[in-house]
Amino acid sequence: MSGPGSLTALEARFRRAVAAGRFEEARGLLEMLVRGVPECAPALENALRLLEWARRGVLAGRAQRARQMAELAGRPVYRPGGSPPARHTWKVQG
Repeated sequence: MSGPGSLTALEARFRRAVAAGRFEEARGLLEMLVRGVPECAPALENALRLLEWARRGVLAGRAQRARQMAELAGRPVYRPGGSPPARHTWKVQG
């Protein structure tokens, strides 16, 4: 790392990656931050563990929502009154 400006840019890239859900990229950037500021390594390593925990939680939540959506896709559509809509038949005379 070549000074505080590059750390700031790296931090900004890290934040954008996390906000976009690109956790693997964020993990790599966080590791670069750890190497760039050795005196902050313990705190950043804790942050890396926290990020990994958050990533797993997000992935588990997404998987659960996908499963719920798949279950809903097979269910009939709700209709007020519980009965299907009335069908009208018309007979044209003459």
